[in-house]
Amino acid sequence: MPDLITLLKARVKNDADTDYLGYKVCPKCESTDLNNNPFVDADYEAGDGGELVASPIIIPMVTCESCGWSKRIDEHDLLD
Repeated sequence: MPDLITLLKARVKNDADTDYLGYKVCPKCESTDLNNNPFVDADYEAGDGGELVASPIIIPMVTCESCGWSKRIDEHDLLD
């Protein structure tokens, strides 16, 4: 018999699905009103003249439109 944690995770997430980072419902309020909102950050490197050059980094993020909960993929998750 599956334990409670496994049953709850199956209700909230589908790890095989890449839409909405695998979330089927919001884990905070159980709403299905989820939105894919990328988080945009910048990576700075020194240019040829020593100036800082910014390169955008777009990190997948899911947000619940009902309660404001959000989750983004952490940088170490992108390296796996």
